[in-house]
Order: sequence, then structure tokens, then C-alpha cells
Amino acid sequence: FIANLLLLPFQKNKKILCIGTLDYKTHHATPLLREMLQRKTFDKRPNGMYLSSYIQTSDGKLIFGLKGEKATSKYSINFLGGILNQDEMEINTASDLFGYFHKEFKEETGMAKRLIKDIKGLGIFVADDLKIMVLLKVLLSISSYQFKKVAKTSVEHKKFILVDKNNLKKLISKRNEVNPNIQETLLFLE
Repeated sequence: FIANLLLLPFQKNKKILCIGTLDYKTHHATPLLREMLQRKTFDKRPNGMYLSSYIQTSDGKLIFGLKGEKATSKYSINFLGGILNQDEMEINTASDLFGYFHKEFKEETGMAKRLIKDIKGLGIFVADDLKIMVLLKVLLSISSYQFKKVAKTSVEHKKFILVDKNNLKKLISKRNEVNPNIQETLLFLE
């Protein structure tokens, strides 16, 4: 996962995001994206970027949040993460993204970053709301039992949902309140 800001001659004094030198593929975060883009002119598309994460415990459970009363998401079951706000932290490198995740992890779970064993970038996607989603895979050094004992809910998540990959697929198929970006990006986790 490499992201650099770069100045190009034909874009004088304008920064653009350059995604490394490795091969990459474009993926629609939801099947509705093409239709949604066709309905909105460029100037009517939203600005914004947010960080989402597949967080996995040491025993293989994935952690999601059940929407709290003050959450801004329209979906009941969501990734943990947050909107990247320049006034909170300026993002210039991939390391900055990981630092931002540490801050969000502390805010949303009450847990210290020392419990995070590893963070990797899974990709950058156009999400169902037409905003840019940076998706991370986060491995914790603690089990799901330990997470349940230590984690504290926040105004954004009134409860945490811990499931293995098979049960996540079942949850997605039975409930339409699961964030569709979870379903559409699950293949990148495997």
C-alpha cells in the first residue's frame, strides 16, 4: 500500500494522489456505482474521504459496529473507522493513515494502539455514497473474548458485532442494513 502526493507539470501547483508504481485494479465498491455516477454531474458529486477497516482478532473474528444514536451512517452494521478531516490530522503518507486509524480505534473502542499487531492497506475504493474509502486490514493481538472484556462502546457504535467470515456472509445475506461496502469489498480480505 503506497500512496504519495506528487506534483505534475501539467497540473502546475496542484497536488494529486498517485498510487505507487505497482499494478492495481479499479473496483466498484457497489454495483450501483455506475448508475449513481451517471445520474450526478461532476460538480454535484460529494467531496470526502474516509477510513474503513476490517479488524480481526487473534482468533479470527471480524469486528463491526452496530450504529449508535449519534452515528452519521445510514446503515446499522458498519466498519470501524472515520471521516478524514484535515483539521484533525493532515494526511500526507500511508503512515499518516495508520496514525489516523490508531486515533479512531481509540475513540471508537477505548483501546490502546499497542493491541494492534499489524495494519495493511487493502485498497482505495469509490464507496456507495460516491466518497473515497481507504480500506485497511487490522490484526489485533487479542482474542475476541479479550476484546469483548476490554472494548468500550462509543456514541458511534452502541454495540460491537464479532463474527467469522462465514457468519459474516450469512449476516450480509439475511440483513439489508449491513453497509453494502462490507459485502462488496469482502473478497479483498480473502
